[in-house]
Amino acid sequence: MATSQSKSPKDENAKLLEEIAKLKAKEAKLEALEKELKAKEVKEIEANPSLKLKTGYVVNPKEKGHYHAILEQVNISPSGKRLSKPYVQIFSVDDWKSFVKCKGSLGYTVEVIHDPTSMDDDMQ
Repeated sequence: MATSQSKSPKDENAKLLEEIAKLKAKEAKLEALEKELKAKEVKEIEANPSLKLKTGYVVNPKEKGHYHAILEQVNISPSGKRLSKPYVQIFSVDDWKSFVKCKGSLGYTVEVIHDPTSMDDDMQ
């Protein structure tokens, strides 16, 4: 009796179905991870108000020659609630130079979101 090296169609179909089941399980895991990452990102944005302003910020083409910054004078109540809100401020180059000199003494936190002298911003 000669033994056949080839597998029967039933065996091959069973293997294919097994592979499909494995792929579907991997796909479900990836979808769950994607949802988890999106939820973390949303929480991070909600926890950091300046991220809300920065996310999706588009510089008006007429204002590309100006500095755009997120400013905030952080103010927190005795109960721990944040009372201040960050906001976007647009500065001319001369105004920016003046502001930079005194920002520390004014108590501002500053995050530049558009620097007219930066080449990276021209790519946006």
